[in-house]
Amino acid sequence: MAQTKKIIGDGLYITVGSIVAFLFSYIFRVILARSLSIEEYGLFYSVLTFLSFFLFFIYLGLDRASIYYIVKYKTAERFGQVKSVILSTILFQLISVSVFILLVFLFSDFLEVNYFQVENAGFLLKLFSIFLFFNVFEAINVPILYGFQKMKTFAFYQPIQSFSYLIFTFFFLSFSLGIYSPIFAYLLTHLLLVLIFLPFSQKVFPLWKHKVVDFKKTTFKLFSYGIPVIFISIGSRLILQTDTMVLTKMTSVVEVGLYQAALPIATLFTFLNAGIVTVLFPLFTELWQKKEIEMITIYLSHIYKYLYLLLLPLVTLAIVFSSELIVLIFGKEYLLANNALIILLLSVVFNLLSAINFQSISAFGKPTLVSKIIFGVALFNIIFNIVLIPKWGISGAALSTSFSYLLLFVVSYIYIKKHVRIKLCFKNYISPLLFCLLFLFLFLKLGVVGYLEIIISSLLFLTAYTIFVLLFKLVDWKEMKRLFLMLIKNKPLI
Repeated sequence: MAQTKKIIGDGLYITVGSIVAFLFSYIFRVILARSLSIEEYGLFYSVLTFLSFFLFFIYLGLDRASIYYIVKYKTAERFGQVKSVILSTILFQLISVSVFILLVFLFSDFLEVNYFQVENAGFLLKLFSIFLFFNVFEAINVPILYGFQKMKTFAFYQPIQSFSYLIFTFFFLSFSLGIYSPIFAYLLTHLLLVLIFLPFSQKVFPLWKHKVVDFKKTTFKLFSYGIPVIFISIGSRLILQTDTMVLTKMTSVVEVGLYQAALPIATLFTFLNAGIVTVLFPLFTELWQKKEIEMITIYLSHIYKYLYLLLLPLVTLAIVFSSELIVLIFGKEYLLANNALIILLLSVVFNLLSAINFQSISAFGKPTLVSKIIFGVALFNIIFNIVLIPKWGISGAALSTSFSYLLLFVVSYIYIKKHVRIKLCFKNYISPLLFCLLFLFLFLKLGVVGYLEIIISSLLFLTAYTIFVLLFKLVDWKEMKRLFLMLIKNKPLI
């Protein structure tokens, strides 16, 4: 099947690109953490989190809506309306970002005193906000490459972005610019990304070749789809960033710095999901439009099982050696983040699977449903952050986030079942979990120390896990062989 080959091939490109991007991103964080004080490191991420939280206001939900309608109009070969989608998105996002930057300049001093409570935070906020203006022009490149499913080109986007952050930051740090270094890096990177990918997007869909069709009608459709997406963005950012924002207000930027050491390690595993999530939205949108529901069911069942089996042993090892990971990446001064890291790791599987569920539901043309779920869980997250952070600091923030991801998965799975008849074999999920819990107990009892012992014991555990999976036939090798032959020798899946 051509579609199956495409989703796997594109997924591999995106996954490899995501892994490379993660590596650059982590080097970027390590350089920052070791070049700045914990307070400066925390202040940078406090400002970045504050600006990122309001991206829903800038994007107006049009970033997701534009991809949805580009796929839809491309399938129907209505290219004039594709152009209307792109131009409408850029126009209204430029208006919104200009208003937002103006508000930042007007209220930055007030926020410095009453929110960040750190000297010079207001000026940093003003300077940093400018990168959002350049970010709008990505609406030319990203929706075209994504909507036309040119994933091989799109796969380079994140690695180039992360690499640019890293190189520019390292360059500015060499001139002793301190906390200004990553801010200048963000400014230059987002300008550079527009210039790099413009020739590729215009080769795929040259805007000048097509006439604008039904601009007002298309804009209305974009906002009709985009308004619920705004609430999805609000809810998502409340879940992802409320912890950092409440920590900034109720504790200090030092606590934010510690939390920002735990959080990126816990989210490291998202690279396993990145390729799948990126490819799913345009693919499932197309399959849904063609009413090929059975194919969606097959894809989801396979993704659930294999992602879970792959994640479980990796998360187990990360929990066992959490303190060693923190010291290795950020240094001993960040060890106070260890408990928060363990709590966050417990929610990794729920985080990744719920992301797949929401991409699927959005692809079915039901963003309003996604917004209701996410917004409801986000309100829960806010309340728990406010209650738990004053008592337990970053561990309270981690608890709130973990509970939120669990809720997101449970509720989204219930709604997925209403649209797609997905069936799960619980043997594939319970038995490997019990196996990993047994080894987790043994690891903690033995008290493995030293990097050589950690490597050897990890390899032994992964080998034992692989044998267990094979003995209990949790992996369908015939299916995997067919997938392999399909990729290597172009043989069909069925």
